[in-house]
Amino acid sequence: MKPAHGLLLISAVSTAYNLWGLFGGGIATERLDAPVPNLLAPHSPLESLRPWVVALSTAGLCASVFSFWAGLRMRALRSWRAAVCANVLMMLPLFSGCLCLWGLPFGVVGLVVLLRSDVKRAFEANARA
Repeated sequence: MKPAHGLLLISAVSTAYNLWGLFGGGIATERLDAPVPNLLAPHSPLESLRPWVVALSTAGLCASVFSFWAGLRMRALRSWRAAVCANVLMMLPLFSGCLCLWGLPFGVVGLVVLLRSDVKRAFEANARA
C-alpha cells in the first residue's frame, strides 16, 4: 500500500471515529436507549468528562479532515509540508484515539518515504510545473 493511501485510510476511519464520538453514542452524547444505570445522567461521574470529550473529538475531527486533504495532496505530489504534518498527526493518540495503533506504522512509513531526497525533488518538480 502506498503511504498516501494509508494516510487516506486512517484519516477516513479517524473521521468516522470522531463523528461517532460526537454524535453517535460516545460519552459526548446522551443516548435515550442507554441501559440502567445511565452513566450520563445528571450527577453521574462521567458527566464532568463530556466537555473534554466534545473538545477532543472536535479537534480530532479537524485533524482527520486535514489529514485526508493532505493525503489527497500527497497522492498528487503536492503540499509536501502538509503531508509531513498529516503523517505526524496520524501517529498521535490525542487526535485518533486507539487508531494510533494503526496510524503509527503508516505514519512512520509515510515519513520515511517523504523524507527521502528523491521524493522531495518530485514534490518540488511538481510544484514548479
